[in-house]
Amino acid sequence: MAIKGITKKWVIVFFAAAMSQLFACEKKSNGTADGAISRVSVKSGYKRVQVSFGIANSKASAFLVTHSASSEVIRVNASQAVNDSITFFIENLNQGYYTFKVEAVRGDGSIIGEAQIVNGRTYGEGHVAGLAAVAAADLVFIRNETPYLTWTRSLPTDFIGREVYYTNVSNQRTSIRSYIADGVSVLPGYKDGTAFEYRSMYLPANSIDTFFSAPIKTAAPAYFASLANKYIIEKSGMVNEVTEQSRTKLHNHVEYSTLRFKTGTGSPQSLFIIAADLSKGNLGLSTLMPDNATTFKTQTVKQMAQKRTEAGQKVLAAVNGDFFDWTPIEGRPWGPVVVEGNVVKNFLKAGINSSYIGVRKNGSLALGMASALKGTDYAGFQNLVGAGETVLYLNKTRKIYNDTDRHPRTMAGFTDNRMLYLIVVDGRRNDYSIGMTLDELSKIIGSLNVSFATNLDGGGSSTMVVNQNNGLMVTNRFSDATERAIANSIAIVEK
Repeated sequence: MAIKGITKKWVIVFFAAAMSQLFACEKKSNGTADGAISRVSVKSGYKRVQVSFGIANSKASAFLVTHSASSEVIRVNASQAVNDSITFFIENLNQGYYTFKVEAVRGDGSIIGEAQIVNGRTYGEGHVAGLAAVAAADLVFIRNETPYLTWTRSLPTDFIGREVYYTNVSNQRTSIRSYIADGVSVLPGYKDGTAFEYRSMYLPANSIDTFFSAPIKTAAPAYFASLANKYIIEKSGMVNEVTEQSRTKLHNHVEYSTLRFKTGTGSPQSLFIIAADLSKGNLGLSTLMPDNATTFKTQTVKQMAQKRTEAGQKVLAAVNGDFFDWTPIEGRPWGPVVVEGNVVKNFLKAGINSSYIGVRKNGSLALGMASALKGTDYAGFQNLVGAGETVLYLNKTRKIYNDTDRHPRTMAGFTDNRMLYLIVVDGRRNDYSIGMTLDELSKIIGSLNVSFATNLDGGGSSTMVVNQNNGLMVTNRFSDATERAIANSIAIVEK
């Protein structure tokens, strides 16, 4: 009942006193009056941690730090602060989890405000022992080029890169580092025939130290004449013993390679390979016809290339093209033909479901079945040539024929990044090259990661011409007595 008699004046007094007491409690609990310890953080390391905290406006003369694994008190003087922040290390900690306490003290040793408590961890031998060395995806050692290692994109947690140790040409042990974004590790000055090793680097979240796996040691790798040769040798499943290989640069982005090998049965095979990077703006794929014209007749691949050269365009390499008739019109190809934007033939030989390979006017490469093309589609091609019925790859799917006949063969294919391959396989010579079945052919070009590939005319028509030393020359051993005259060709040209 007495409460009802309290005046308004006393209510105001009581409220003011209560607020004053509450403010005093908050001031004491957060330590902002004098201690002002803020942003306490602990970063992990190898048998150590880094402790950091802010002390802006602090009136403390020192700070006391303890942790759950020891009763020892670490004293850090306020004079050690840099830009209102203190950072120091606690060393010689075993691997594990810890609780850290930070307190502010006055000059007389009395504690100001409340302690700040945080958790952290350290790493040790157990953590390092569990780190795996990520194996290189590929070792790329090509003659007369700087070797490099490629890396998988599927990586463990905390992985940040790798470190490679090798011997250079001055017989010095050297090392290079590469990181996730690099994708490759290039070995400049690598001394041929020497072993090397590499290890993986890990950086856990909130860590101050980088950790290294045990190394993977690699014997001196084998060298290959070209990247195309390397992949055929390693991935096709056809090569048992390499007997000869070579490479010639026809252009900054066009390579001509040869590869002779023996299969698992000891049979010899001889390949002639053009690898052209058509993503480069100054290269093109072009259809060649006899006399650099559009009239159906026959002429050798070399003669067609010479006629185009005489017309002012440099031909870097060429192979035979489509199957064709001898009668009633000699040199009429089975499939369609487009030459530099001119639609020469837009229909198929009766009863033939021909494939095609070409390049559209927008620069994209194309390969498929000509029966799927509409009449209006041909106007969108810059160059196109028919290629018989036996497609090898469509949309990365390999076609299987289970055939057994081996012949000289010519094939063309390309990857998603517009690397074009033209390959000739010689045949019908048991002491030199026996030729391939269609399924063997697809194994060869499939090893080059093509998405699309097809089989061109073969047998005596299979011919490769390359421009070497500013002259056009036939490089394979055609199976006829002389180079066969054919209907059309596919060429890599300078635009």
